[in-house]
Amino acid sequence: TDIDEASSTYTDKDIVSPDGILTDNYLVNNRDILLARTGASTGKSYLYKKSDGKLYYAGFLIRANVTTHDPYFVFSQLHTHRYWRWVSIMSARSGQPGINSQEYSSFPIYTTSIAEESKIAKLLSLLDERIATQNKIIEDLKILKSAISNYLFTRKELLETTICLADIATLKNGYAFKSTKHNTLGQWKILTIANVSGERYINDDDCNCIINLPKDIQDYQVLNEGDILISLTGNVGRVSLCKAGNYLLNQRVGLLHITKDVNQEFLFQILSSRKFENSMVACGQGAAQMNIGKGDVESYVLPYSSNINNIRMIAEILQSYDEFIINEQRTRTLLTMQK
Repeated sequence: TDIDEASSTYTDKDIVSPDGILTDNYLVNNRDILLARTGASTGKSYLYKKSDGKLYYAGFLIRANVTTHDPYFVFSQLHTHRYWRWVSIMSARSGQPGINSQEYSSFPIYTTSIAEESKIAKLLSLLDERIATQNKIIEDLKILKSAISNYLFTRKELLETTICLADIATLKNGYAFKSTKHNTLGQWKILTIANVSGERYINDDDCNCIINLPKDIQDYQVLNEGDILISLTGNVGRVSLCKAGNYLLNQRVGLLHITKDVNQEFLFQILSSRKFENSMVACGQGAAQMNIGKGDVESYVLPYSSNINNIRMIAEILQSYDEFIINEQRTRTLLTMQK
């Protein structure tokens, strides 16, 4: 968990130290690559850098030391489609997925001359640095937007009153689609909690589809562009907007149906704030998986104003930051595609 999912770099957010004195056998050294050997993170890798400090590797990691080739050149091959296809096959188990050291050592690494490997590694490392910078730009914009939204939503001169969500909107559940109908080829895409990530728009890269609508489906379960969707299970309280297209709603996602003349963008910005998500997490129930219900969402009290100009101004300011973030995310996608 100390290896960042996106960048494969060491993250020291939750740093821990070993209890007692360890031998240098478990010390991570220059040219070492660490590989996750079990669980959902099987296949994840990390190349040691001196700037990361003195590190020991723990039991769920395997160490590979690159002796005669460029370490970054080898490490880069652990981020290819070829590698991840190999991981999906090799890690298949009856229980937890996993790959042992002998299996890892069987993965074929392409090589060339040291000079050529160094050139390729340099190019890829420059791209990785640029992508890391882009990730930092996006993260800083999100932090800035969060601070601005918190400032705007707490200003009494802008939002002088409060209102209960139930007074302006109702929550509707999706349809319980049968898994036997699911496939990836069809006219209608089915949105689940996995598609409501908390970003401005849904992520529909991986959706199950159906060709024909069920006979007993309700009108509100067919989504429109701009509909506000809320995750009711798992990562509860996450909010995203629906994009244009043929989308259907799964029962574990809620659709917020606005019943009064309310600025929809303002309402989305309020509900996409950290405060709303934290409130829903506090309401969540369930041992294996957290769940929230209609009453939890509709009882939420939000800051409001009778001055429509204040409402519109706040909505436009925060929407502009969303657009900045989306543009920077597109740049990151292009950089990743280039790499």
